[in-house]
Amino acid sequence: MKEFEIFLEVFYRFEMGGEDPLFVLEEIIKRENLKEDLKEELKEIIIKIKNSIDLIDKMIEENVLNWDKERILKVDLTLLRIGIGNFLFGKKDAKKIINDILNLSKKYSTENSYKFLNGVLDKIAKKLGKL
Repeated sequence: MKEFEIFLEVFYRFEMGGEDPLFVLEEIIKRENLKEDLKEELKEIIIKIKNSIDLIDKMIEENVLNWDKERILKVDLTLLRIGIGNFLFGKKDAKKIINDILNLSKKYSTENSYKFLNGVLDKIAKKLGKL
């Protein structure tokens, strides 16, 4: 299971059912038999994203013009949060982050979601000086 798929499962379950992200991560670690170093890296980013949800959501709202956050598909909202959280707290290049998010959207979201996500993430990455 790839890193960003783990983030997606963790934060989608948080968004939809209010499950504790660290509990979900532990469940995935056991299920997928993840290495200890990856576990710690994921845990650190997950905590930072969870603690920054309000800031991340504000960034989304400021960059999605004429679009109420409540109208964004939950999977797309989750992917935006993961992408922005990784811009802020991850070690990967912004282009790689966007690419990983777009690949997940093509797998788990609607046919055209990747266009929406690409536009928003590109705009935010540029504002953050990541692109």
